[in-house]
Amino acid sequence: MNINKKTVAILASLLLIIILVVLIHSKQKNITLVVDNENKTITTYENTVEKVLDDEGITLGKKDRVEPALDSKLQKTDKITVIRAMNLIVTVDGKDISVLSAEDDISNMLESEGISLGKDDKVQPEKTSELSDGMKIKITRVDSKTITETVATNYTTIVKSDNNLLSIFKKTTQSGVKGKKEVTYKVLYEDGKEISREAINEKVVTEPVNEVVVQGTQSAVAVSRGGEPMSFSKKIYCRTTAYWAVNGVGSTYTASGRQAVRNSEGYSTVAVDPSVISFGTKMYIPGYGFAIAADSGSGVKGNTIDVFFNTKGEALNWAVKNINVYILD
Repeated sequence: MNINKKTVAILASLLLIIILVVLIHSKQKNITLVVDNENKTITTYENTVEKVLDDEGITLGKKDRVEPALDSKLQKTDKITVIRAMNLIVTVDGKDISVLSAEDDISNMLESEGISLGKDDKVQPEKTSELSDGMKIKITRVDSKTITETVATNYTTIVKSDNNLLSIFKKTTQSGVKGKKEVTYKVLYEDGKEISREAINEKVVTEPVNEVVVQGTQSAVAVSRGGEPMSFSKKIYCRTTAYWAVNGVGSTYTASGRQAVRNSEGYSTVAVDPSVISFGTKMYIPGYGFAIAADSGSGVKGNTIDVFFNTKGEALNWAVKNINVYILD
């Protein structure tokens, strides 16, 4: 069979066309392109993601993300996704930081931005939350420390009864002293501010010394000394007169040889008839106070008491009073 040259040329051209068509078809790709959550399908003969985006006039911001990577080789039906970076405000370590990120969630964003988290740090919203434009994210630094402090411990007041004292009297015989103990706390801080503390151990350094108070228990009745009650064994209706320190304060002595004193806070000296009231007897004289029988005199007979004052003026002011005198228990 003879085939002329023209026929051969035609056949060769057809073969070349077929080869070119096959070659072109093999390079054709139908790519799904997703930008700003909008999908479209494009036909391209490019081999990389970067060239496809260039052909489509899609520019990328500094923090925009592309999947797959720009230098990835494309297959016939690949999908290219452009994820635009979002504006975020991250509050951390006392500062508000503006962040651009195209990561999927908060956790990945923090990692990509180099913001580290301690094991107890708090993140709001949760780390698994998806990012959204304008989102505000707060990181609270959480720290705990163990500290030891010395604290005072209170003493106990022990009251002892004494039937030899009037019920109105109370006397401290041993002063209380606070003790000390070392308390170890676990202290929790959020952003450097203490929010809680828990005592986890205590150690006594010094024991407290208890206060001891003696309280009188003798029954008492109300007599005229500021309305305060006191106990007495009997009362004697007496005529009371007054004398003063004629020889000067500190230089006047009683018939019993003791110095005559006027002590408004304690026991003052008075003269009595020893046959009625014995020397050493303690008494309460309304308007005068507590007194002790320690003197006598020629004019002091029967139910008469001569009260002592430091000055003549005080004695004259007292003059003569007829009152009940209370002999104390």
